[in-house]
Amino acid sequence: MIYFVTDKNYNGAHQRADVKQCLDGLSSMDNISVDTETTGLNPHQDKILSLQLGNGTDQYVIDCTSVDIQLFKPLLENKDKLFLFWNAKFDLQFLMQQKIVPYKVWDGFVVEGLMHLGLLRKDFSLSLKSACENYLGLNMDKTIRGQINYKGLSDDVIEYAAKDVQYLERIMELQKFRLKQLGLTKAVDYENKFVLPLAYMEFCGIHLDEQRWKEKMMQDEQNRDKALAECNFWIIDNFKEGDCLEYYKQSKNGVNKLVKIPLIHINREGNLWTGYDLTPQVSLNWNSPEQILALFRKCGVDVEDVDANTLKKHSKECPLIPLYIAYKESSKVTSTYGENFLQQIDSATHRLHTNYFQFGTRTGRISSGSDESKSVNLLNLPRDARTRACFTAEPGNRFISIDYSGQESFIMADITGDEAMLNELNHGEGDMHTLAAKMLYDQIPKDMPASEVKDKFHDERQRAKSLEFAVFYGSQGKAIATNLQLSDEEATSLYRKFMDGFKGLEQYQSFRRKDWLDKGYILINKKTGHKSFISDIDWIQNCAKRFTGNDFWNKYRALKAAGQWQDPVVQEVKSYFKHKSNLERNSINYPVQGCGALCMKTAMVNFFAWLRKKDLLFKVLLCVMPYDEVCFEAPDGIADECASKMRDCMVKAGAYFVTKCRLDADISYTKDGTLPDYWIH
Repeated sequence: MIYFVTDKNYNGAHQRADVKQCLDGLSSMDNISVDTETTGLNPHQDKILSLQLGNGTDQYVIDCTSVDIQLFKPLLENKDKLFLFWNAKFDLQFLMQQKIVPYKVWDGFVVEGLMHLGLLRKDFSLSLKSACENYLGLNMDKTIRGQINYKGLSDDVIEYAAKDVQYLERIMELQKFRLKQLGLTKAVDYENKFVLPLAYMEFCGIHLDEQRWKEKMMQDEQNRDKALAECNFWIIDNFKEGDCLEYYKQSKNGVNKLVKIPLIHINREGNLWTGYDLTPQVSLNWNSPEQILALFRKCGVDVEDVDANTLKKHSKECPLIPLYIAYKESSKVTSTYGENFLQQIDSATHRLHTNYFQFGTRTGRISSGSDESKSVNLLNLPRDARTRACFTAEPGNRFISIDYSGQESFIMADITGDEAMLNELNHGEGDMHTLAAKMLYDQIPKDMPASEVKDKFHDERQRAKSLEFAVFYGSQGKAIATNLQLSDEEATSLYRKFMDGFKGLEQYQSFRRKDWLDKGYILINKKTGHKSFISDIDWIQNCAKRFTGNDFWNKYRALKAAGQWQDPVVQEVKSYFKHKSNLERNSINYPVQGCGALCMKTAMVNFFAWLRKKDLLFKVLLCVMPYDEVCFEAPDGIADECASKMRDCMVKAGAYFVTKCRLDADISYTKDGTLPDYWIH
């Protein structure tokens, strides 16, 4: 039954109830479903119109325009009750606006994300409407959603609001059954606990010093202009007037049209105002991928695209490549980290708020920002000191940043159980790059200290570092040769020496290259059961079965020998091996990234619980969590205590997931040993 709780006159179709009747009815429920209807999407500027509480039998729609929501704070913060939401982060932030923070939540939206982790979003939906259809066979009408603001709490709006809590408990029970089938019962507990600190971090936001940011923008624009000028100078130095760029461009009617563009233009006509300027000018559009691709091909560089990662592999073939990459990188900084950040500062909080997505990546890492939500990405900010220093603490607060020390190396050593890695991290100098260099280059004495290696064998150490990262994430043979600009023979030799030194790593990677195909998913973490599912696993496994036997491969070779490159069999084999190779690398990489994410999520859950226990919520502000790092603000008087506690939470979480070596965390301090008032990491 639907009950409407209001202090206004009401003679509608639904049963009216007062606050006491509502609380009495809800007190007997162990699981209480929660939803809100609001006047907008901004928890700092918009208001709660109604609060819905209930279960499948009884739903209470509370008119928050006439009933004080604080009357429900004791119920909503009852530690013994489980509160069910759909996309809890939204509703929780509106409750946080009222300083109401539940203890235990079940977010059906996040649960669906966990069960579909790794799959392509086009293949499934996380909406409550879809869940009702998939689990209950119900068609939930959402057309009234857009009418709430002008209709108010009319009878049809009340009924619509009640339905958003009516089905959550039934869906939860069916989700639990599915979670058990998928082996995700433990994983879902971690993710539901993380919902609260993630919602709180989004609610808190981060303070951006506008003046510092504007100064940064000005410097970024100068860097971009300088990089552009260097590209133009190269063209002028290497081409002459009359040299043209030619390429084919497809017109609207699908016909390929030859485009011819002069590379250099000289204005020989002049005008009345400026007179003559015979300085050569570059006519090229540096922001046109078509033109740049044609340019590099004209320069003898055979590439399929102008992506930076592609071009870096050919950087030795043309001096323009590093200049162009520098321009593209500086141009991206000005467009991605510029005026858009200032526009996102909330007029009510004067802080920058983004949207976080709990399963924004296939590894379980969070992501932030999107064009759809019109919010900026705070997780991929440039790591230079000038950019980071623009993010500051409010007056009276300290800005605390803590990050794991070499997290990926420690996790890789732990997962692989590699003796050489573990010995270096546990008993050596803890310098994996120097260790790799000693294994790869015989001229480096094995007993030479890392500091001396950095000085005397800097280039070898840098090459070893590049190879180390490439191998850690599954690169082999030609991929290493291309990425590191080595001959096939040199790449193979270095790869073999590297693996001979890290036997445990080689065994681990060999296992991971096969494990996903047998299981049908990538196991991210053994302790929690997190998995990354594969959308087209049926096709891949079917190909693996079909692509066997001499008859098949003889047919395949005959087709290739005849030049039948577009034959469906040839194309399918090519697609299969390319996709299989990507999945093998993902199978090696995902457990490392996923373990890192779980360390941070667990640490945040425990720190959030400590803040609540100490009555520090809304005083200590969680700001941002860039993968292996967390940033937050704390009042001067308790900042050191909070920093120490957060570091302790990170170290303990690391010790749970990484058992063979000690994963430590570092607090960033100023040169005088005090906590800063800006981001200095």
